[in-house]
Amino acid sequence: MKKLLVMLLSVLWTVCFVLPAGGEEAWEEECSPTLEDQIIEMAGWVSEAVEARGAGDYETEGFLLERIKDYSVEMFPDEVTWAYARMGDLYAEGLYLVDEESEDSQMDMAVYCYEQARSVYEENESLWRREDDRYLDFQAALALKLGKIYVSPEWGLMDYEKALSNLDFAARLSRNEEEALEARYRMGLIYADEASGMLNMEYARNELYTAAHAGHEAAYHKVMELNGDDAYEGALYYLWDGDFETAIQTMIPAAEQGDVRCMEHLAYLYEGGLTGKEAPGGEEERKWEREQAIYWYTKAAEAGSEKAAEWLEWLNSH
Repeated sequence: MKKLLVMLLSVLWTVCFVLPAGGEEAWEEECSPTLEDQIIEMAGWVSEAVEARGAGDYETEGFLLERIKDYSVEMFPDEVTWAYARMGDLYAEGLYLVDEESEDSQMDMAVYCYEQARSVYEENESLWRREDDRYLDFQAALALKLGKIYVSPEWGLMDYEKALSNLDFAARLSRNEEEALEARYRMGLIYADEASGMLNMEYARNELYTAAHAGHEAAYHKVMELNGDDAYEGALYYLWDGDFETAIQTMIPAAEQGDVRCMEHLAYLYEGGLTGKEAPGGEEERKWEREQAIYWYTKAAEAGSEKAAEWLEWLNSH
């Protein structure tokens, strides 16, 4: 927040104390009392809002934020965006209560404020075109909050389309790895949920595997839940991470029990020498891998796999 105050003071200095082109006349026009007063007033409100938050006086903070967010977006886009975002937090956390006469709930107001903060960003080219990674992280954090709210059973909004739009923004653009992984995890849940109307298990596993392999614990447990006793899907999880040896060991028992997908994939891995070894083991090992590939292609072909039969024919001819 100190950076925000420094920025405001810097604007005041530039506008009012550095003579613009055109000399004294231009300076008097640019630095009119009204403009100077507005900048000083905004700096004061921001400072007071920060102090109120530090003191736990959320009513005063909310009152000041209301003033800031209703100010000119053209003049103070950063401050207005910040005020909307902070108001959203206050409403979401129940620290600033909705008027009893209002038909809106706490979460309705939180969503409204978060959406307004996102809109200010999206509708002001000067904001989204500037090279400011910290501001982009700020917007990504807002998008993650909205994405989570839109699919929260607690609040009953369940707008999967808006959730995905915001989560995708957070996953792609946040430099905060923890938040980016959380966004991917949430996207995976939506794609894996038939009720969302966006069921796509390929997309679901793509997002969940990415998050799980990067250390997201909840994503890992969801992957295990989705895979269940399906050895093939379990093997795909390890293949995604390049752990060929574990993938092979996962598929062999299932292949021996008649799982054609595992037979096909085992043959493919052996044929490609993808056995998890750090380096090729020489001619004898390659011979053994080829034999294993032929063995599993043959088993799969006998089980009715036309694809395996074609691959077996090609392998035997080379």
